[in-house]
Amino acid sequence: MKDKSQQMLSQNEVIFYCTRAAVGVGAPYGLAEEFAHWAVWFGCSDLDPAPVCLAALKSLDEGRSDLHGKITRKPKEWRLSSNSRKVLSAIQTGCFVTDWLSDQHDDDEELVMEEIDSPFLVAAAVGTATSKACSISWNNDSCRMNFEPNQNWELFWDGENPPEISGPSTVILSMNPELSIPAQLYSNKTCNFEKTRQHSLNQGISTGKEWNSIMTYFKRCLVPSTTKSREVGAGAGLVDTD
Repeated sequence: MKDKSQQMLSQNEVIFYCTRAAVGVGAPYGLAEEFAHWAVWFGCSDLDPAPVCLAALKSLDEGRSDLHGKITRKPKEWRLSSNSRKVLSAIQTGCFVTDWLSDQHDDDEELVMEEIDSPFLVAAAVGTATSKACSISWNNDSCRMNFEPNQNWELFWDGENPPEISGPSTVILSMNPELSIPAQLYSNKTCNFEKTRQHSLNQGISTGKEWNSIMTYFKRCLVPSTTKSREVGAGAGLVDTD
């Protein structure tokens, strides 16, 4: 029997709603757009984007995380941390990651991101941005994700907690991935990205019950309709005259 809480959305719908949901919790529009594309990556990976995205939105909305970070450099290591006593939002962190990956780095360089509120969202940012083999780990290496240049990925974890919704943790991105996997990481999931991406294009992205909570953040961006607002062009018209 189909779960009544499930919804099938197109990629454009996910981008539209997630962008505005992030704006609804205070993220700048540019960061919000990036966040929405990570949500699509989850769907293209045959994963429900709602739980991870909701965790990041809720953390920012409730003031447990913020968008202000600072970067320090050491030999072979970049370190990103919060500029306050709060944990750093994955929405900000993911945007830094995509910029970092677009630059040229030595294979033995690492990016260490301290106390990130939603680590798996950072993994999604890596998935959308990387064209090289790399590895990301969190929860003291109890979760690890390896990416191939063709965007296929493998996820390993210790099986005790779902890696998708693990809480604040230091996240490490390595451009020289460790091929051997510790024995304690006995649970795993693999993804043939091109295959799952094509399925999401044909069938849509499946979201669960958490999507309704994301929509409550989206609705914060809606402006109540009034006679005056309609006179100046607000709202959706029946005829496109642009």
